[in-house]
Amino acid sequence: MNNVTRNDIESWFYPDGPVADALDRFEKRTEQIRMAQIIHSTLKEGGIAVIEGGTGTGKTLAYLIPIALEKRPAIISTGTIALQEQLLHKDLPILRRTGFKIKAHVLKGRRNYACLLKAKQGLQQLPLEPQLRERFASLQTWLKKTQTGDRSDLPEDLYDPVLWRLVRADAETCTGPECQYFNECFLYQARRIAEKSDVVIVNHHLLITDLYLKTTRETRLLPDHPCLIVDEAHLLEDAAISCLSVTLNYRELVRFIDHLADRVRRAAPSLKQSVLKHWERSLGDLRNLALDIFHHEWPGEGDRLPWRVVRQSPDILARITHLTEQLATLAKLAQKLPLEEAERPLLERWFASIIEAAGMFTSDAPDDFMAEWTRYIERNPEMHGPYRWQFVAAPVEVKSFLPDFLWDAFDQVILLSATIRVQEKFDFFLDRLGLDPERSQTAAFPSPFNWDQQCRLWIPDNIPEPGNSNYLPETLPRLQSLVELVGGKTLILCTSYRNLYIIRDYLRDRLPFTVLAQGEMSKKALLEHFQNDVSSVLVATASFWQGVDIPGESLSCLVIDKIPFDVPSDPLIEVQVQRFRADGLNPFYRFQLPRALLLLRQGLGRLIRHQQDRGIMALFD
Repeated sequence: MNNVTRNDIESWFYPDGPVADALDRFEKRTEQIRMAQIIHSTLKEGGIAVIEGGTGTGKTLAYLIPIALEKRPAIISTGTIALQEQLLHKDLPILRRTGFKIKAHVLKGRRNYACLLKAKQGLQQLPLEPQLRERFASLQTWLKKTQTGDRSDLPEDLYDPVLWRLVRADAETCTGPECQYFNECFLYQARRIAEKSDVVIVNHHLLITDLYLKTTRETRLLPDHPCLIVDEAHLLEDAAISCLSVTLNYRELVRFIDHLADRVRRAAPSLKQSVLKHWERSLGDLRNLALDIFHHEWPGEGDRLPWRVVRQSPDILARITHLTEQLATLAKLAQKLPLEEAERPLLERWFASIIEAAGMFTSDAPDDFMAEWTRYIERNPEMHGPYRWQFVAAPVEVKSFLPDFLWDAFDQVILLSATIRVQEKFDFFLDRLGLDPERSQTAAFPSPFNWDQQCRLWIPDNIPEPGNSNYLPETLPRLQSLVELVGGKTLILCTSYRNLYIIRDYLRDRLPFTVLAQGEMSKKALLEHFQNDVSSVLVATASFWQGVDIPGESLSCLVIDKIPFDVPSDPLIEVQVQRFRADGLNPFYRFQLPRALLLLRQGLGRLIRHQQDRGIMALFD
């Protein structure tokens, strides 16, 4: 990164400054200048800064300019891959137009890149359907042309989740420098570019994975840059819990068995018949065990079910115990297989990983397991039918992990989000992420928008509570009238897929506008359609509550079906509630309400994105 003549950080954001020259539309924002000053000071002096910047305060440039000015190599972590791309293609070009020469690179998780070796082998694993083989041939043609092998660069019409699983890179089969395609490998090319970059843009999951590997295996995925910027920091806790969780599912178990069977077949000519027959019987037993464990319909509703449901099926736990014993026996036998030198440590590590994962769900797992971890079963979003349930062990909290993993690993740490405070205090956020209040500088900057002039909040009178059976029958006609009044142009955020489907079907039967719904096409395609078809209506849930930026007339009305409280029966929420009660604290006010308020603020933040935006917020609760 080169230096530019202005060293006074404030002057960069004046109407006659470099940022104004680089933007088509520029507005001087006091909040942005003050943010940049705090970040600049933290970069120079070291330490941790936690900043809440409301929508429109210009957080991104407020940290990019100080990074470039101080020539500070940095890791920037965002909540989603989409925002990684936005930083690279929208925000960093602005920085370059101000005069900085900055090398930046987006680095993603391993499974976002195609593996050339797996692509070569993939055709052998395909069913014989001609149409599927034809699509795979098109995918291979793309692999010969692409410079990145990145899933996001794959044309939408070529993407098929089944085919992508056949070619995506994974840690279990990667031999690294020993691979015949190592020099052309898309993943390692991306990492080599990252090593030479001033700024490396990652997502939270990859950030946590990198620090975990550094701590436990003394290996790293990311360059050793001194500065960490955590954008959308409100998503970090959930990302860390997800990243550090251990899962046991049917697909990965069968994939391992298939891999093992393939290695045995390749070694067959050099094996005694008795050893070969033993392998065949053992692998058959493993497949049957996988069927017995996962071919099961669990009682209860929802995407997650508590561990007590599993305890009611002790035969399942006994089978998992038997599975770990069988795997341990085969792991010893596999040491005698004639394998290529690079394959042996991979297979050993894969065995150890599955044995360790299965061991967390056996019938004799320790009773005090709940002290630090909670177990449950959940629906695997990539699977359907009776095999869709997977076993999960998740850390109850991450505040004990993150100081060692994250905060002490960097010289300068800046965390930013539009939603950090609860009741104008940082306490909840700092506590959840294990941040020492004595070491963390905090600052909050309100949105520069004129909310009184730019939007109205409407909460309908005399509607039933959301849990009431009359809630939807009575609110749907009023929702229809609101959407008709504003001429479409409405984003409806739901707190459940059930509500999403009911609202979608109701409005489609009655509105003259296009009604789009999450799940019917990719998120990117949905947002583009919604933006371009100005009168359309989009009904969504989950990921659309955050990180969605639709400025202008296309989003003139935002509807939220109810205050987004976590489902109380969700095992991760349930164990947290139990912990607060055990400590003599009120879980509603200390945990459940703060989480709901932060998500509600995120949802409402979708409506007003620019000074010219106008709209209505409607909360049907």
